[in-house]
This record gives sequence, structure tokens and C-alpha cells, in this order.
Amino acid sequence: MTASIAKMMCAFVKATTIGHERAMFRSFQGQNYPLSILKQADIMKTFIVTATALYLNAAYKSLILKNDSYIEQAFGAMHQVCGHSYICLLHICFGLCLEVHQSIDRTQLDISSLENYHKSFETLTAPFLKQLEERMVSTFKHECKGVEIATCDPKVNLFIVSVTKQE
Repeated sequence: MTASIAKMMCAFVKATTIGHERAMFRSFQGQNYPLSILKQADIMKTFIVTATALYLNAAYKSLILKNDSYIEQAFGAMHQVCGHSYICLLHICFGLCLEVHQSIDRTQLDISSLENYHKSFETLTAPFLKQLEERMVSTFKHECKGVEIATCDPKVNLFIVSVTKQE
């Protein structure tokens, strides 16, 4: 069971992080921001945390409203395999997405084109994702007492991001 949930979760996290990175590249390119920002971990951290929170809040709401078949299938399959609540799975995915983004040396990203950026991100994260899948066994060794998703309010975010300026 643990190996299959780890594989499913890593596949979801991989797709999510690649999607975020591609969206950020396109956004920076479209707004004429220097693409070199994508290589700066300290600046990108805020973008990454915010994008992850927004996406997983949308996933949370979709699970309540049952209006996104991709999210329903992905989390439904994970829930069925491990029995953990959707809330628990969302929290685990949030942490894993951030870990994947932060696992790489962003200075090694190839920003010459969207496809090269995608390939370099995937190459840089591959070893970490493999290692992550192997160490996830301990992640599911808790007794899950999560809230039933159907009782949640889709107007309330699950993840809240607060950014403070450091001096």
C-alpha cells in the first residue's frame, strides 16, 4: 500500500510543480520580467509558496464542490489506497510540493526557452522525487482523523499565505 500511495502522490506532486514552473516562466515572459529571476531561490520562494497555496486551495474547493474531475480522480485514488482524509492528503501534497521546488539549485535551470526550462526542472528534480518516493513510508504512519471534506466550506481557504518584509 505505502509504495503505491507514494508513487501516486509523487506523480501528482511532479505534475503540479512542473505546472507551476511552466506557468511562472510564461507569466514572467508575458510581463517582460527578466527570466533570470526564475534562477533566484530567495525571490522565487514567495512565488512558489503562493502558487502552491492557491492551487491546493482550488483543489480543496474542487473536492468539496466536486467540480474538477482531475482533482477528484487524483485525490480519490490516493484516498482509496491509503484511507487518509482529503484534508490530510492536501496538507502532505502542500509540503511535498514546496520540498520539490526547494530541492534544486535554481541557478542550474535553463531559461533559454520554456521547453528547455521544463526539461531542466524535470532533470534537476528527478533524483529528489525518486528519493522522496522511497522515504514517504513514514509519512503515512499516523492515524488520520481528518475532517470529512463534505462538511467543509468552499468559501474558506485551507492554506493561508502571509508574506512579511524582512529588513
